Amino acid sequence: MDEERERRIRARAYEIWDREGRPDGAQEEHWRRACEEIDAEDRFGHGSPAAETGVASPSQPGAAIVDRPLQSGDPAPNVVLDAISREGKIALSDFRGRSPLLIGLFRGLHCVFCRRNVAAMAQLKPALGEKGVECLAVVNTPVERARLYFRYNPAPHLLIMPRCVV
Repeated sequence: MDEERERRIRARAYEIWDREGRPDGAQEEHWRRACEEIDAEDRFGHGSPAAETGVASPSQPGAAIVDRPLQSGDPAPNVVLDAISREGKIALSDFRGRSPLLIGLFRGLHCVFCRRNVAAMAQLKPALGEKGVECLAVVNTPVERARLYFRYNPAPHLLIMPRCVV
């Protein structure tokens, strides 16, 4: 393994370990996932998402702005957001290379249309799952408020986008 590739894998494995709460004994799984992600990036002719898109990973201070539009076939930059449906965080890189992913972006739970569409997306999830498509909804609402809302209106695999990102 060349030094540059090993450095990239080591950094990615650290990101995964850190994002998952720094668990003990998961280093082999984190290394395997990091290898898969780096290999996928290399296969598509891209370096790290931060280098290609100008977007720093959440562990890097001062995330930059995307300096060019993403093109069809470009890997999405890795975004790590707080999970609503469970404790912890969810990252787009967790889904990379597994299956197609439908991402719904919603303005917030204050929007009646967004609430309706989140519910519709939750209803479609089983049918899409049968076809091998995973679903992920990104909702721009404070995490405490969203968790309260979804305690009474359950919908799986939800994320929260910080208010300052909109």
